[in-house]
Amino acid sequence: MFYSIWQMSWGWMGAMGDEGGLAYLTLPRDDRELVYRELRDHAAGELADNPAWFTGLRQLLDRYFQGEYVDFREISLQWDLVTPYRRRVLAKAQEIPYGETRTYKWLAEAVGNPKGARSVGQAMAHNPWPLIVPCHRVIGTNGRLTGFGGGLSMKERLLALESKGRK
Repeated sequence: MFYSIWQMSWGWMGAMGDEGGLAYLTLPRDDRELVYRELRDHAAGELADNPAWFTGLRQLLDRYFQGEYVDFREISLQWDLVTPYRRRVLAKAQEIPYGETRTYKWLAEAVGNPKGARSVGQAMAHNPWPLIVPCHRVIGTNGRLTGFGGGLSMKERLLALESKGRK
């Protein structure tokens, strides 16, 4: 499995994947070592540092963090790494338009589990591809920002960034 860690305007980020696609992406973190440990914790085997493998992804993320609309759906993902239910939830979340939000309840209903807002929340919490699958665009029914691996302040910053660069 290849990996790369790089610094961006929002902090250190890392990714790992191989010919099968992107296996994991971190959110921006303050510390490079924290990113490496996060990748290591999600790796099934050995990691080989290969920054060139992730050049296209880094370029898309650079544009995204500059406030530009980016369609991440061109990134190949290793869907087989998530359960079938999480796959349905994450695939539906990936359809949420840039600069818009949907509720956990909406997402649960959209995947045929109308009382499954909590299970949707769990799927979002285990999203291996944040930003690519925009779990930050999923909010509480009351409009409140809830649950996000990068913290609610980062979720708020991401939504503000997208609202300025709406397509």
